[in-house]
Amino acid sequence: LYLVSRAIDTTGTKTIAYAACGISLMILAGHPQPAYYGALIVTAWALYKGGWEKALRRCAPALALGAALASIQLLPTYQLAAESSRQGAGYDYATTFELSPYFLSGAIAPRGQIPLPGHDPSAPLHIYAGIGGLLLGAIGVAASRRRERWFFLAVAAVALLLSVGSISYLFDLAYTFLPGFGRFRIPFRVLGLYALAVSVLSGMGVDVLLSGIRRVRPRFALVAKGAFFLSINIAAWSAYAHTHLLVSPGALEPPQVERLVSAVNWALVLTVLNLALLLAILWRGGKRWPVWALGALLVIDLGSFVKDRGLHPYRTRVRAEERPVHRWVRGQGYRSRYATGLNLESY
Repeated sequence: LYLVSRAIDTTGTKTIAYAACGISLMILAGHPQPAYYGALIVTAWALYKGGWEKALRRCAPALALGAALASIQLLPTYQLAAESSRQGAGYDYATTFELSPYFLSGAIAPRGQIPLPGHDPSAPLHIYAGIGGLLLGAIGVAASRRRERWFFLAVAAVALLLSVGSISYLFDLAYTFLPGFGRFRIPFRVLGLYALAVSVLSGMGVDVLLSGIRRVRPRFALVAKGAFFLSINIAAWSAYAHTHLLVSPGALEPPQVERLVSAVNWALVLTVLNLALLLAILWRGGKRWPVWALGALLVIDLGSFVKDRGLHPYRTRVRAEERPVHRWVRGQGYRSRYATGLNLESY
């Protein structure tokens, strides 16, 4: 996005070449679905920054050149796709593993959902950008003077609407009119764009806090009030979960009860801590330590989340029954990180 901005704002071919290199690296990363979504947001960004004329004159050549540089991978992939069993899979295939609206609570408590039949249990994990990330993003939208905030707010909203698949009319429009959109399944993968948008908005929020809040104190106070009401609602949710589980013994398995209750309580703790730091910023607007504390809290939150979310294939392989195929996989060096309990026999 930065390189495309440079290509739009300058003249000459050098910046177009730089943008093309970035686009080709995005394609060469391997998975075509994130690259496709990346091409969509790059195109939308070019249109937002420069309008139709500059987008066609500066961004379209960068996209074409980037695809040409990545053709060493795109052409074999295209030939492979022609032989794939997924060819022409249709609408039902494109909406496989969509994000259920029930999982939207994963935005504040990603482990507080009970798996639903026919839904990927990892879906709510993709929508979590940290409670502090959401609060800082809200500050960025409410108080920043950068007009780009509206673009990234729209990206987050569109990504959420596309992730729910067949439930959203926007997904149906994209499936009908966007070439290649229906070739992919698992709609909630588009939440990568949601995470990107929230990250940029959070950065704008930090920028507002570091530049002083006197001029935006009323809007900032509104965000703090929102954090307070969020904590009240999470506390009510926690109380309801406890009460419901106590009066309905046997409704859930003990591990599910533990996961639900701990997720809600952790969300409540994070919200209260973030609220306390927001109030400290309101009362002591000239101090910067609450801003850095907000960032540190977000790092701890997301760091622990990613650590707990991560898979440990080496440990999975060690726990598996030792057979010649496992010893062969272990001998493949770095490739062995892809080995899990489900695909060891394939390897």
